[in-house]
Amino acid sequence: MSAMVCTGDTLTHLPSKGEVTALLRDAARCLATNGQLVPSYRDLTRPLTGTDRALPVCATDERIMTCFLEYVVDTVMVHDLIHTRASPAWLIDRCRDVGLHIQHSADGPRGLHIITATKS
Repeated sequence: MSAMVCTGDTLTHLPSKGEVTALLRDAARCLATNGQLVPSYRDLTRPLTGTDRALPVCATDERIMTCFLEYVVDTVMVHDLIHTRASPAWLIDRCRDVGLHIQHSADGPRGLHIITATKS
């Protein structure tokens, strides 16, 4: 293999420093002579505080992904938060698919949609 690219926060998602070493060992074994390893990672050596610990990763019209960092001793726990947008019609259809009867479906406060589904 002439090149290996490891982008994003893959390294920081590995469960231990030993796993990072194993990944590097495997990469070195697989690379051809003069092959290149190109890792990128988020530098977590300076602890972030407050809202800086919430990192936007990507967003589309249908999905938002954010990482939340929690600093614990010599480790940073990374929590991935994924929000997806589904129309009320989609959820109503899924309720019906599983045999529930829709009694109520309406917009509620602050962008919420409220559905009452009853088992017959």
